[in-house]
Amino acid sequence: MDRHLTDSLEYARFLPRNACLVMDIGSGAGLPGIPLAIALPDVRFVLSDRSARRVDLLERAVRVIGLENAEVVRRDLHSLDGEVELAVARAVLQPAQWLDVALKALIPGGILVVGVGHGSETPQSSTGVLVERHDFESGVLDRSATILTIQKCDG
Repeated sequence: MDRHLTDSLEYARFLPRNACLVMDIGSGAGLPGIPLAIALPDVRFVLSDRSARRVDLLERAVRVIGLENAEVVRRDLHSLDGEVELAVARAVLQPAQWLDVALKALIPGGILVVGVGHGSETPQSSTGVLVERHDFESGVLDRSATILTIQKCDG
């Protein structure tokens, strides 16, 4: 459990300092959104998932913890349409599949921060998106971790 919390907090280093609203896409049990909402009380988080069961779990967790800066919504990631400025996600899709999501869901200049398997292949930047890979070797974390930042290009 500690590893999952620590991994979730690693996302914070890729969020702009002036971030106001972050969507956790496919939040599931609340990772990375809930630890980030606790660590960043001045940022609003939208925890989204398509599963009614998971949304119920997230709503209970937010209520029990008393997270005033987190909102839970039932939403499928494929329904997002050019409305997200900043998002995080973990273990929802294969790395290459995130490029299409970023192109569809993000506003121009928007950023998606995605945790992927350490050994996974990094999708190439392409027309419309810039991809950067960030590897963290074991040391601070129990094991190696990888985060991709995917930015939708302006225009």
